[in-house]
Amino acid sequence: DGSIVMSSKGTVTYTGLDSLFDDSFAVNIIVNLPAGPNVVTFSDDEVSGNAMSRLSGATFATTDFVNPTTLFNPLGALEINRGNAADTLTVNALPDFNSGLTIGSEPNPFAATTFAGAVTLAAGKTLRTDAGTVAVHSPLTATFGQIILLAGGDITFSGGNVQTGQFVANA
Repeated sequence: DGSIVMSSKGTVTYTGLDSLFDDSFAVNIIVNLPAGPNVVTFSDDEVSGNAMSRLSGATFATTDFVNPTTLFNPLGALEINRGNAADTLTVNALPDFNSGLTIGSEPNPFAATTFAGAVTLAAGKTLRTDAGTVAVHSPLTATFGQIILLAGGDITFSGGNVQTGQFVANA
């Protein structure tokens, strides 16, 4: 159970779904996770070059969606909000994703965010995560953009690096 807020459709609330497929174009997508706790994976939808991504976890419907578009608004972004203080999120490789990405917020951070696959955003975009801990295992790239990693605990780098116009890390 949960909801997705899209600028093109408003709030879509669902109960008891196995999967959700959204092929509409939206400038901004906000995903509010259910009460959880949730173990979430954000990844490509397994079809290369189709501009779609996937959110999955055992506590909510697997959701495939067209990545937020920057065609009509240069600020197009995806925001993923936790449903529980114990929520964790793993970001796998995102070959088709290049919009802005916000994971958690300062008042409502995830327990942990792990970057397990390469993430390359479009020029001028921002990647931000607020979490108890942040682990970076693959390259994060935001050319002329920002990468902001905020953690109440540790930020660890193991095989990953950051390439960006502005980098902020605060643990």
